[in-house]
Amino acid sequence: MISRSLKVSLQKLTFSTLLLFNVLVQIACKKTIESNSNTIHDFSIRNFFDAEAIRLSNSKTAVRKITIKGNEFEEIKLTPKNWNEEFVIFSECDINKPAWVRSYSLDSIVKPDYTIVTYSTDENIPVKKIILIKNKTEILSISIEKNTSNFIYESSQNLIYSLKNGYEIIGVQHVYFLSPNQYRISTIFL
Repeated sequence: MISRSLKVSLQKLTFSTLLLFNVLVQIACKKTIESNSNTIHDFSIRNFFDAEAIRLSNSKTAVRKITIKGNEFEEIKLTPKNWNEEFVIFSECDINKPAWVRSYSLDSIVKPDYTIVTYSTDENIPVKKIILIKNKTEILSISIEKNTSNFIYESSQNLIYSLKNGYEIIGVQHVYFLSPNQYRISTIFL
């Protein structure tokens, strides 16, 4: 049975996630201020998550991790010993690989209090889109869309990281001729 405090935490995280996506969708519908398809990327996801691993290790941040896979539910509280291992799924999405660097277009929307930067591609690359929301001093959140497919397997993942709240991985894996496997991992900073 899911406890009331867990339900409230999940509702807050889900509400925050939906609010973030709603803001992004509304802003994406507006005209972008800057667009450049041949930009050298000045942001490294790998470096960002390496720095986050150090920050969270130094602060001894604990988490509540909630895993939902099909009908299975698991909740644990822990203090990760190796944040780099926790963030490997995010770090692997670094688009600064030499083979990918010219594959992405860059769009930016600059507002008085924050900037939204979107890297996107239509090419056959697993990392389809990265959206950064940042203020003048730091990255506030990162959203990543990944899709992989071949003749027997298809996978899609949405990765969401919030500097203040935690992170979430929502995914669907589908092996052809079998039922899709859906999962959600929500990690809330305590």
